[in-house]
Amino acid sequence: IVIPPQVKKVFATQEDCEGRTGYECEFVDCSIVDCAVGVQKGWRATDTKSEAVDTSTWQTYRDDEYGFEFQYPGDWSLTPFGKPVPPADTYGWVTMSISSPDRKAEMYIARGIPYKHTSSGGITAKQTPKEAIEYARKDLPGAQEEQIVIGGATATKFFHNYVDEVTGELLIFAQTIYVPLNDTLLMEITQIQQYSEQELYESIFNQILATFRFLEKADEAETMVKYTDEEFGFSLYY
Repeated sequence: IVIPPQVKKVFATQEDCEGRTGYECEFVDCSIVDCAVGVQKGWRATDTKSEAVDTSTWQTYRDDEYGFEFQYPGDWSLTPFGKPVPPADTYGWVTMSISSPDRKAEMYIARGIPYKHTSSGGITAKQTPKEAIEYARKDLPGAQEEQIVIGGATATKFFHNYVDEVTGELLIFAQTIYVPLNDTLLMEITQIQQYSEQELYESIFNQILATFRFLEKADEAETMVKYTDEEFGFSLYY
């Protein structure tokens, strides 16, 4: 359903507003003073038509092993999943990335069983996806949070900025998205870009997220322990 901008309906997020109206949106903030009659706090369409992101030259990345695919700009570089390093390898974590040609914008996609460090000595403990999201909520005080849907899966997104401690200048805009794949596995999608380039890359990142598709449920074997017998040449999960 496309909502005409003259209705002046407000939305929780910029991408939802622009996606539903087809117009550029601005944030109406009346947190300091009371909202005028008929005005609500939130994202509202302007009279400027949004410029659609051209995806005709985009490439498709598909990973049958991990069960998902997405599209990304054809001139961006992609680094596929690499071999995990301790302690991430214990929990099956793998990470891939895509980046803009000028390296001013990057997206990291990771998946595995969430864990946390329980001491400075490197001792870790397994978490559930729900616990990992709650841990992130406490670890990012002041970050904006919203619930979104990616590829049909409900996800939690946090917005947070990195500031120059001396000048107070906003340097980096980042958002981290947590997508529970089941009761055990979690996908993390992190977007990082220079704050000055936010307007340029924000629509591209939103379009990438809109192309995400999960091919099938995560393999249950990944949540089980693997036993390998080298002498008799077989492996099994239990």
